[in-house]
Amino acid sequence: MSTVALPAHSEHHISQNGTARGPLADGRAAAGVEWFSIALGTAEIAAPSTMARIVGLNLSPKLVQLLGVRELASGLGIMTHSRRTGWLWGRVIGDIMDLAVLGSAKLRREPTARSKLAAATAAVIGVTLLDTTLGIRYAAKTRRISGTPRTPYEQLVHFLSDMYSVEQQALAQLVSAPEIAGDPQLAVDFRRHYSETQHQAGLIEQRLEAHGASPSALKNTVMKLGGKGFLLFARVMPETPGRLVVHSYSYEAMEWAGYEMLVRFAKLAGDHETVTAAKMIRAQERTMMQRLELGFDAAERIAHANSSSQALRDHVCRHLAEVHAFESQGIALLKKGENIAGSPILEDIYSGQLKETRKHAQLVEERLESQGSSDSKIMDGALATGGLNWGYFFQAQSDTAAKFAAFIYAVLHLEIGGYEMLKRTAHRASDAQTEQLCEEILADKRAMTNRLADVFDVAVRATFNGHSD
Repeated sequence: MSTVALPAHSEHHISQNGTARGPLADGRAAAGVEWFSIALGTAEIAAPSTMARIVGLNLSPKLVQLLGVRELASGLGIMTHSRRTGWLWGRVIGDIMDLAVLGSAKLRREPTARSKLAAATAAVIGVTLLDTTLGIRYAAKTRRISGTPRTPYEQLVHFLSDMYSVEQQALAQLVSAPEIAGDPQLAVDFRRHYSETQHQAGLIEQRLEAHGASPSALKNTVMKLGGKGFLLFARVMPETPGRLVVHSYSYEAMEWAGYEMLVRFAKLAGDHETVTAAKMIRAQERTMMQRLELGFDAAERIAHANSSSQALRDHVCRHLAEVHAFESQGIALLKKGENIAGSPILEDIYSGQLKETRKHAQLVEERLESQGSSDSKIMDGALATGGLNWGYFFQAQSDTAAKFAAFIYAVLHLEIGGYEMLKRTAHRASDAQTEQLCEEILADKRAMTNRLADVFDVAVRATFNGHSD
């Protein structure tokens, strides 16, 4: 939690209507989920091979440990936050990833493997239904919360704490990124930005201390787990340099948007020193985004330069499935826009982006089907969740209009990065139709990011007012 407490209310103190279960029953169910998540996550981290045998699958121990990191982070989040909605929805996304892994991994060579897999799948489906039900119920409670909003000063300190945690996760990601970059210039860029990020974290900590506050130790721990989890995911997936660059690009976009918001919060609070620091960091994040854009060519070349014609066609299908996964993630997030936007202007933005994202997903699906592939059905859960690993905090805490806008901005850049890699792969494979599709969708995505950035002021006002024109 932030060092600034919300006014005296929480999701647990909201009265229920006649058809709903009481808050005590919901609280007990959430407590059961949190302990289940912590226990399962600990088991997956400590004994990954045993857990793989239990479900009857041949799974990489590193992948099982990644799933454990996600489970543990979700359980800790539910346990330590009074506002549990985001963490519960994070579990739903994790459940989807688990189902994708169960549906795509190879069975072990043993007589009981298939029955073990069936039992595990049934159990995950049951947990998914429980997590979804709790997520819906807690979201309904959140919408009914009423109370005194934070003052500009309180919101500034709250957001400073958020950004400090974001920088801690960035450091957790960047410290190992040069080793898996696969390209000398990319490695140099990651090392340079690691030094920049150390300085950025120091500046934000200083601004917190100037306001008599300090970072949340637990929040930083969860964020670091997310950063390490992202790198573990990258290591066990193929074409690591490409995925590293794409996911890092979207994370930098989230940071840039976060500092755009911080500048505005600091101005409203009259904190000129924080305005200056945030503007400097914002410029460094944009510069790193530009470095990563220049690295797309190298990342694609490392992944595909020595591939045969058939292998290239397979790579195109795989990348098509991956961007379809990103689109599915975007659709799921944008559906939340109506409930959290806080402004008719933002509602219109998210509604329009949802419509465009659905169109893009359909175009990609048609392209996949034209090539006889149905990989998107398998990859939507696993790859989209990989995209979320770097954003655990914003995914779990997108409880204000400003945070939600920053997160959507990041997801749009995750999609842009995916299409940039697909476009280059299609070009290498002489697939002109896919290359042209990427060009068209990329133009739409960049226009979407510009429209969203243009209304960041509205998002900040909506954070204070709950409704702003």
